[in-house]
Amino acid sequence: MTRVHFAEVSIKRTFRWRDPATGKTRQETKKFWQTISPFKTGADGSPKTRGQIMFELEQQARLWILRKENDARDAAQRKVTELTHPTDEEAMAGNAIFMIEGGKAIELVKQHIAERQRVAAERKEIAHELGVEDVYISNMDGVLLGVRFKGDEVHPDFKKPDRKGISFPKARTLWKERFDAQRGFPRQSVVTAETFDVPLSIKYSDKEGDGHGWRCIGNPFNECGFLYLSVDGPYAMWVPDVPSEVAEAQARGLTIEEPAKSFKLEFEGCKRIEKEEWDILVAQHKLARKHAQAAT
Repeated sequence: MTRVHFAEVSIKRTFRWRDPATGKTRQETKKFWQTISPFKTGADGSPKTRGQIMFELEQQARLWILRKENDARDAAQRKVTELTHPTDEEAMAGNAIFMIEGGKAIELVKQHIAERQRVAAERKEIAHELGVEDVYISNMDGVLLGVRFKGDEVHPDFKKPDRKGISFPKARTLWKERFDAQRGFPRQSVVTAETFDVPLSIKYSDKEGDGHGWRCIGNPFNECGFLYLSVDGPYAMWVPDVPSEVAEAQARGLTIEEPAKSFKLEFEGCKRIEKEEWDILVAQHKLARKHAQAAT
């Protein structure tokens, strides 16, 4: 029996991303292929040429990359609820810090403080009505998620405490409706990034153009943020050090796409400072408060 072997045309593409659960870089490689044969015909009924097949494979590979990027982005966004809000020390690590002196940034930080105060007042009101002091809040938008009742008595509209002692409102109760009606404060990271067009991820390809990838930059879900010592200031802002991330990736031979490639850390009314400069302001503020307390 005679066997006929047809030539194979194939390409490989590699997608790399940062796992939001572990922070580790992962990758997946996929092969796209077809054979050149008289049975593989185009729209006009004639056999496909190698060029036509390559074009189709490239289209399939691009679609696969887009789907993988969307999946990675969705996975990163899903890992939100249980995240612990970073300390100022953790949030600023590796980021660029700016003193806020004017412009849009000072409007944003004052608005953010006002929103946090509004949400905190609503939480306090709900906690007072329930007669509780220990509450469990969302680190993403500040709303009240659950409460810890005193003693063994639990409000009938709430579930039994979990292993941490937190009770959550039961479905289809007035308290569930009350909790769901809360309006949290906007995520400062999202608002800041959208206002100043700060890239929160970079897309790249390798030297050969075969591997494509996407990864987040900055502290996940807290890529941008505000620092303030009191309602009246001083104020500061942190954002990912995008140029540094781009330079590091380019040093590894990767080609970076826009908008990250040419992004500049320049914001109206803001002056870049070192982390130690902010630490000094914090220390001075604490010292002044101690002196004020000692004088009373």
